[in-house]
Amino acid sequence: MRELSRDLDEQINSIRRELINLEELGILKSKTADNKKIYTINVKSPIYEGIIGIFRDNYDPISPLKEFLSNRRNIQVVSIHQSLSDIGKRDNPPKVDILLIGEIDRDEFAKFLEKNFMGKSVKFAIITELELEKRLSYDDKLITTLLTDPDMEIIRDKINIAETVAVKLREIDTLRSSQAPKKKPYYGSRRAW
Repeated sequence: MRELSRDLDEQINSIRRELINLEELGILKSKTADNKKIYTINVKSPIYEGIIGIFRDNYDPISPLKEFLSNRRNIQVVSIHQSLSDIGKRDNPPKVDILLIGEIDRDEFAKFLEKNFMGKSVKFAIITELELEKRLSYDDKLITTLLTDPDMEIIRDKINIAETVAVKLREIDTLRSSQAPKKKPYYGSRRAW
């Protein structure tokens, strides 16, 4: 309640009254743990889907994500899947929603995602620049697929990753074509009929 009071700039008693009213209407439910009353939305409420729909339609989780990552100087590349903003409506979720290249505290990032994506599961991968170089050197399919996927949008690129991946893929194609076995010409059967 104190957090709501601070966020909404309202008196704590007003917040308490409204939470009790919402609980009496069946929109919220509460439980007491460690002398704290914890309110959660009642998923069995007849207006639950409507409330969630309002949040989905009006909430853009990408802006807070960009703001959170803007303060992290050790992140070189940020790539997000286009369907991330419609995370509640997706039928076929991608293998990875967010790819970060650099260094960041995984636990802190996971907590941020859980809070900003309203508990929805967001799959993310964090790799260092050194690990990226190693993976590109042995043609890691996951990394090359993620970095060349047209649905993945690169929102930060300090190391010009798109060009690096394109050059690496050309090198791999050249190497494969030079190592491909040469086919011997077929001259037909050597048997005399």
